[in-house]
Amino acid sequence: MRSIATTTRVALVAGVSMIGLMASTGAWAQVEGDTGKATAAATTENTGIAEIVVTATRTAQNLQSVPVAVSAFTGATLQEQQITNTSKLIQSIPNTTFTKGNFTGANLTIRGIGAPVVSGSGDTGVGIHVNDMPIVAPRLFETEFYDMQRIEVLRGPQGTLFGRNATAGVMNLIPNKASTKGLEAFGEFEYGNYNSIKVTGMFNYAVNDKLAFRVAGLYVNRDGYITNLWDDQQIDGRNSYAIRGSIHYQPTDALTIDLMGSYFNEDSDRMRIQKQLCIRDATAVLGCQPNGLATQHTNGNSTLGSILTSQEFLRIAAPGLGAAIPGLAFGSIYNPNDPFSGVPIPADPWETNTLYKPTYNSNELILMGNIEYAFEKGTLSIIGGYDQNMVDSREDYSLTVANVQTTIPTNIATLNAAFPGQGKASLNFNGTNMCTSEANTNFVGYIGGQNYSCAFDRPLQYDRSTAYTHQWSIEAHFESKLDGMFNFLLGANYLSFNSSGDYFVVASTLDYAATLLGAAGPGPGGLASPYFDSRVENYDLTTYAFFGEAYLQFKDNLKLTGGLRWTSTTKDVQDYQPQPLYNYGFTAGGTQAVAASKRQFRFATVDESEWTGRVVLEWTPTLNFTDSTMFYASYSRGYKSGGINPSFDPSVVAGAKVAYDPEFINAYEIGMKNRLLDGTLQANLTGFYYDYQGLQVSRIIARSSFNDNSNATIYGLEAEFVMQPVPALQFTAAVSYLHTSIKDLSLSDSRDPSAGRNDVVIVKDITNASNCAVIPTVVGGPRGDALVNGLNAAVGLKPVTPIGGTNTVGAFSICSALANSIKANKLPYQIITAPNGSVSMPDGVPVNLDGNQLAQSPEFKMALGAQYNFDVNESMGGYFQINYNFTGNQYGRNYNTFADRIDSYGILNAQVQLNGGNGKWYIRGFVQNIMDTTAVTGMYLTDASSGLFTNVFTVDPRRYGAAIGFHFN
Repeated sequence: MRSIATTTRVALVAGVSMIGLMASTGAWAQVEGDTGKATAAATTENTGIAEIVVTATRTAQNLQSVPVAVSAFTGATLQEQQITNTSKLIQSIPNTTFTKGNFTGANLTIRGIGAPVVSGSGDTGVGIHVNDMPIVAPRLFETEFYDMQRIEVLRGPQGTLFGRNATAGVMNLIPNKASTKGLEAFGEFEYGNYNSIKVTGMFNYAVNDKLAFRVAGLYVNRDGYITNLWDDQQIDGRNSYAIRGSIHYQPTDALTIDLMGSYFNEDSDRMRIQKQLCIRDATAVLGCQPNGLATQHTNGNSTLGSILTSQEFLRIAAPGLGAAIPGLAFGSIYNPNDPFSGVPIPADPWETNTLYKPTYNSNELILMGNIEYAFEKGTLSIIGGYDQNMVDSREDYSLTVANVQTTIPTNIATLNAAFPGQGKASLNFNGTNMCTSEANTNFVGYIGGQNYSCAFDRPLQYDRSTAYTHQWSIEAHFESKLDGMFNFLLGANYLSFNSSGDYFVVASTLDYAATLLGAAGPGPGGLASPYFDSRVENYDLTTYAFFGEAYLQFKDNLKLTGGLRWTSTTKDVQDYQPQPLYNYGFTAGGTQAVAASKRQFRFATVDESEWTGRVVLEWTPTLNFTDSTMFYASYSRGYKSGGINPSFDPSVVAGAKVAYDPEFINAYEIGMKNRLLDGTLQANLTGFYYDYQGLQVSRIIARSSFNDNSNATIYGLEAEFVMQPVPALQFTAAVSYLHTSIKDLSLSDSRDPSAGRNDVVIVKDITNASNCAVIPTVVGGPRGDALVNGLNAAVGLKPVTPIGGTNTVGAFSICSALANSIKANKLPYQIITAPNGSVSMPDGVPVNLDGNQLAQSPEFKMALGAQYNFDVNESMGGYFQINYNFTGNQYGRNYNTFADRIDSYGILNAQVQLNGGNGKWYIRGFVQNIMDTTAVTGMYLTDASSGLFTNVFTVDPRRYGAAIGFHFN
């Protein structure tokens, strides 16, 4: 049995013991133009490390001549290192991490900077490009690499060269283009454990030396990684395909036209979340204790669905139901046997227990073109295209099977008696089973007979996350080729992006609460919205920029680069957040959709323009102890635009900030790139310092995300080495150190609203399941027990009680009533509720985060490995490749508490390939994650109304298999 809590710390020991077998960083990639096919035999004729040609500065250059920290991987490198997706790619790159997001996105970070904000209008820190075209909302989580020419990952702000500002860096995916070299074909069939099947293929046809066509495809199908103990079925599987076509046309020596279209589709039971962790809070005030994480459930009584169907809440909210309440309620919030009591939760990260089978549907269409015209004194490039993608994902919200609801027969009888002739019981129940609404944007759910399921005798809950995007972009830039010391690049770009999407949370308990509250309410018996939805009805992004660089070549070995960029960004958001308890004026049992006038749309706009730029000095001296050396020093200013916070319930968080500010980075970097020992050793070193201003940080409060701004300091070192002592053997290593430190930030922590103080009373609001804190205004003053107990006695709630894992006490109560009592009686307390417009937006006692590490920012990271090429005979050879990737300790949140800690982990991979027939065919065997590490890559803390459990995301389990393939050219 494996457990996330005991991740394989032996990985580091194993890696150290294999120090001679160092993992690659992409430095042994083949030269520009490699189509990814394996070599026929060992390249024993090589006398040094192969050069890599990149376009990181918008012109083709040897990687060692580029004054930027960049890692490059060609098609051959991706295959040799088993890099099939973004997660595996990032393991090999210094100071870079990647993890799934809680919804439908992912977080790629470079040097501590990524996409931590939760907002439909938020920008990423890392710019994602395909063939130099920016993609605002790429499907990085699902993308599988195939038929790639090259992938480049640039570290540091890149605003003056690439299509959008990027504070962290750029990842540029460059597929193979159609080639005029002739007829070429490639095919591969792979089979592995989990009944995994992967088929890739390519066909290239040259009509003549001016026109060529290319088509490539990928198909992936496998069983799930996770066993569902409820029905003994496998989930988290894959079923996807992708196809890409390209046309290359060069009618004259001066004009080149490349067109590309690609399509990806997935229809699977992929899971967004692998595990939920918690130390159960017996009081249910918090749901989970703040002092750590374990494989336990949250206390079900802490959740909104349980509270709204409890006797205590109904007595307060619907007193007209009177004596019927005990028969209508599902139970009591004080019942020690909560909905999850005694339900087993497997410790193995590859096991779960769920009623709900996940579904995952996604697709993406990219159409783009690149036109180049070479003049005598320069080259004009025009890059433009269209991207459209969608994702629709559903998953069990609590990743568990709740206890049987034994009160259903009583509930049905009491409903029919309390509301005679209204047919209420038929809406929520099917016999003794509970019905659960289907999530969609008309909000009728079970009210209009739109049920997801009526098949279970217990509560069911799930979430649905959707996103639909499309964009147009175009860029033109001119690169001069003048004689003399001066040259330049001038460009402009325009991008229009639109998206919409929803995040639903549906529960049969919320459905039932809607029936009770709607039927008992005033007027014609209006029914409440049966489920939660945070909706972006329409998000429009319009951005354009003018940019340029000037190059001064003072001497053959001394060059100065200066660049400027002006960017204009406009963001418009139309959104709303219907919530349980909102009354939309339904007729009891009616089926009408929510009218547009009832949706309470919010309109918000952000309009910004900024100047950014960079200066780089590079020096290439001739030294007697190196073959080639390049030193560089640079300053660059990065900018990421501000955005609009997701919609929120104004009745709970009235006055909260609508927008958050942009962020800026003043980045200073020095580096050196060296070739030594007759080209058999490559050593690159980089040091950097960032003054990070306006750092965007996110947290969830009252069922919505709020984003704040702060400052931070970041600095670090990166070292990348390649050694090829003999032609057939190559070692590589990439080692990095990263220091991140938050400045000027105090935020309350929803894990523990008391911030560890013993003079605070934590309150779970029985009207909306949010939390607040009662704090004495006088140092040493009495704790607010008497205040809370007095109110609770009046409304039939229990007094305060100690909360495990904290230094204080808590109780169910009513935050607004406590605040009113404090104000009316001028009591020596303050009550901190949800956001009130201040920068910190507290729902508890603020915590000083100064000096804390940024989330997803491990201090140490390394990639070590080796490859040995061998010959069997003149037409047959192959290679053996092994790599070990280590990621050090990090934190999943900026609070840096013990519960936020993510342990270090290592991934060991190995592969052997035999090539025959002068490269016409090959067979390959591979093992990924040999030690079956069950490491966590990221985490997400849920809202107080969900019970404050933590969702975690993990690496893939051990995979092994074999492949057979062919090449024809």
